[in-house]
Amino acid sequence: MNFIQEKFKQLNKLIEEDVQVQMAGKDSNIHKFVDMDTIQVIFYKNGIVVDGGALRPYEWPITKQFLRDIFDGYFPYEFKETYPDGVKLMPINRSTEVYSKEIQQLKDAIATKGSQIKNLDEVLHRIKEPKVLDKQEFLNQLPRQVIRHGKVIPVRDEVKEFIQPSSHHQQQFYELPAEIVVDTPCRKEIEQSYPNNSNEIVVLRVKSPPINDKTTILLIQMYQNSTLAAVKSLIIKELERYTKQVPSFEFRAFPSICFKNENVSLRDAKLSPKAFLFCHKIE
Repeated sequence: MNFIQEKFKQLNKLIEEDVQVQMAGKDSNIHKFVDMDTIQVIFYKNGIVVDGGALRPYEWPITKQFLRDIFDGYFPYEFKETYPDGVKLMPINRSTEVYSKEIQQLKDAIATKGSQIKNLDEVLHRIKEPKVLDKQEFLNQLPRQVIRHGKVIPVRDEVKEFIQPSSHHQQQFYELPAEIVVDTPCRKEIEQSYPNNSNEIVVLRVKSPPINDKTTILLIQMYQNSTLAAVKSLIIKELERYTKQVPSFEFRAFPSICFKNENVSLRDAKLSPKAFLFCHKIE
């Protein structure tokens, strides 16, 4: 959970740096900060709750995408219309609790008029294990549309297309950034300050194959015993977020080195402790 909280903190820092100071009056020297909207993201044992909405199980694609965006340093894609400039996110850790709508309603009632509730143990005993909503039940709990900054946002339709994409709908992809930090087990261990052996870490900067006439630099941290094939698999998986088809490629390095054997380790390929590679597109 510390890793998650740090990611939220980094995103919120970006928002705070962008907050504009407005003048209280045209000819006044009094300044005030613009109020920022805040969205709570509550982490339960069986899923997350975003902005007081319905439970999203961790195995749902919309939940995985939401968390993946945050881990990669981006604001969740689902906020692109409602919060185009970003929004402050507040993570709340309840990961030891199993979310139940009935239990949550009971807690809210206790908070507001607890003295009127009797036989609390009996009430809790009668509450059954929480039912995980199916996708349609989840959609039914969402508003059909909301109005934000004068624009009508079709919330339910957008979320439906996200978790139940129609076969004829063209998949939407992210715009390719200038640099991508690839999430690897090695990188996670470094961030949590307990790498197995820091002198066995390889840092790769890899220029991607062309994606829609653009390229990006991928920063990848791996252990020396990892293979080039493992690196290639990570790159393909990462680039699939930005294109329907990642072109075939092979690894090359300056001045004229071509790595034909991708089963070789990074150590044996003499890429330790750091190296720059580029992905040469194979026609």
